[in-house]
Amino acid sequence: MHSPELCPNRLRALFTLIAEISAAETRPLDAALDAALSGTGAVAGAAFARGGKLVPTTTRGLGSRARSTSSALSRGLRALADRALSSAAPARLADVDRDREGIDDAREIKKIGARTALALPLIGPRSTVGAVVLLFKDEAALDAETLAFLEAVARVTALAAHHHLSTGDTERMPSSMSGEFGVAAYTRESERIAHDLESPVGALVLEHEALAQAVEELCHSADPTDATLTACVGEVTRTAQNLGRTIEELQQHVLDLLSPERRESIPVELDLAEITENAVALARAHLESRGVMLLERLERGALTRGRREGLSQVISSLVFHAADAAAESASTPRVWVSVTSTAESVTLTVENNGATPRRRALAALFSEKRGARRSPPESLRVRIASELVRAHDGRTPAVPAPGAGPPGW
Repeated sequence: MHSPELCPNRLRALFTLIAEISAAETRPLDAALDAALSGTGAVAGAAFARGGKLVPTTTRGLGSRARSTSSALSRGLRALADRALSSAAPARLADVDRDREGIDDAREIKKIGARTALALPLIGPRSTVGAVVLLFKDEAALDAETLAFLEAVARVTALAAHHHLSTGDTERMPSSMSGEFGVAAYTRESERIAHDLESPVGALVLEHEALAQAVEELCHSADPTDATLTACVGEVTRTAQNLGRTIEELQQHVLDLLSPERRESIPVELDLAEITENAVALARAHLESRGVMLLERLERGALTRGRREGLSQVISSLVFHAADAAAESASTPRVWVSVTSTAESVTLTVENNGATPRRRALAALFSEKRGARRSPPESLRVRIASELVRAHDGRTPAVPAPGAGPPGW
């Protein structure tokens, strides 16, 4: 299913979250709660970290009642966080008066003007590290775009919080994530978000151009003797200009996330089996939690030249794409990953037991009009192909292997 496009305010909140985590300005869970509140209509919220037990780290808009662990409000929020963590899925109470699971007294929640609650589990690459609980005025505030925004916040935060908890540092985010696992996972998530944002930001650019043209026509046709109309036109013009500056900032943020500094400067000789093994290890826990079995057969010494992070991103994209296809149609979804080599070539194969979609020439995907809306599978195939070319310094074509490869390639 295609995720809803995010509005500029929510894009800005997401970029602020990434910047704060990267700059060590605040703890990831606190930053996540602030981002969730600033990007939604939530009236209050709380963040919980999971070490040996569920520990509240911060609250917003709840007053002193939430600081007492024995209060009905504190017990209710913790119970909701526990519910999300135990199911590894968002826990939602549409109306605290009707759905009272884990909440023994809803009066304190209603006192702050809330009737709907949502708990988001923060699922790291290998463990569940915490949860954010948000309170809303009513269920209407939880539309599809809001849920998509909150999912993005949770995914970014989970990676940073997982690194924290695994190193025992829960007080602050280090200025740089040490270790190959942290750097690789965080870079992949940053690039995934940037790729996902490219399309909506591009759409905003086109819509703003159309708005600017409409405003220009309005200025030419407006009666200069009508003071009220002139004032309205001026206000619309200023709003359009402010929107244009915001969109330019968003474009720059996307470019920053995709900047060449995030990859090695030059291609180097790499063992494709080693790169694949690391990428599969990062994906395994998440896929197995979805019921997808991941099988691998890796031939060591399969040497190629490329950029480590670029190739790792390609492999991760292929594995997750194959897992999604298998999960949609197979009763027992499986993904097979293999690396083989001969004197002439090195081959990475990613296959699944899902349904095979109709085949299309890869070249045809690139011939579509630029900016045209593509379905998610098509967009992902184009993205993987472009990543593969970049990972090999722009000189390696994406050619389907005869009789192998994931469906659609």
